[in-house]
Amino acid sequence: MACALRCILAAVVVLGGVCIGQPSAATHADPTLNLAPLDIGLTCAQYPLTPTVLTFIVDQPDADILLLHFDYLNLMAQDSLALRAVVNHTVGDVVDTIRSTSTSPFFSVPLYTPMVVLELHIVGGASRGDGRCYGFHVDGVRTSAVDGNKAASASESICGTDDAKNTQCFVSSGMYTASKAVVRLLTNRVGSSAFCTGWLLGCEGHVVTNEHCIQDAVDAANTLIEFMAEGVSCSTNCNSQLACGASPRLFSRGATFIAASKDLDYAIVKLDPAVIPQGLGLVNCSYSIWTWMF
Repeated sequence: MACALRCILAAVVVLGGVCIGQPSAATHADPTLNLAPLDIGLTCAQYPLTPTVLTFIVDQPDADILLLHFDYLNLMAQDSLALRAVVNHTVGDVVDTIRSTSTSPFFSVPLYTPMVVLELHIVGGASRGDGRCYGFHVDGVRTSAVDGNKAASASESICGTDDAKNTQCFVSSGMYTASKAVVRLLTNRVGSSAFCTGWLLGCEGHVVTNEHCIQDAVDAANTLIEFMAEGVSCSTNCNSQLACGASPRLFSRGATFIAASKDLDYAIVKLDPAVIPQGLGLVNCSYSIWTWMF
């Protein structure tokens, strides 16, 4: 349930289990990552020993998108870090839940808001005697992402009139099911993040996209795949990179690189089929095309 965010403080404070963070000059984020520096998190010595919930707030008033960069994350197995977008001073539902299975460093899922709340849920509490360092640290945030297809589309054009419509206009037809094969990609590279489009290919978790979107195994590992990004009605305007996400948003982080061709501008990656939501469409191709691509 959404709740009102009553106040935002301008400094890092701890008050009644609430930690509110603003950019700090004391951070040491890698300058090549093109991040707005932050210094938010818990050290090993600060990790709670008893069950509690700690709240952290990131506020970037001029941002359209927030991509939090975690340079360290090691939570107790039963603990989790929930991300909530704040819109019009109202804290929304959980957008993503991060657990210790996430391998740092990494970027968060995209949050389409200038403010986000991080809730650290401590279930059992850490033991100082186990010799392990539990905690997390956000060293910066990326506040923009580019259109990965913009450069390539400069030499493309549409034959005739553009009569494209939202998939919801065809909700009662097989075209609607087929359209669910489309996925939104966000690839986080060293200096920037870029949106692209991909398609679920076959029934074994493969995704086909462009080589200028995913060029190698590093790109594949650092790509976020979003499913079911579509308008809620036939008339919904989805003509932007950040529009029309599913509710709740459906993400998978990282993929295995299979093949790519710069000359033909295609790339194939593979997801674990277990992370793909049920009921999505698939792009089918003949055996001859499949073997030609490899």
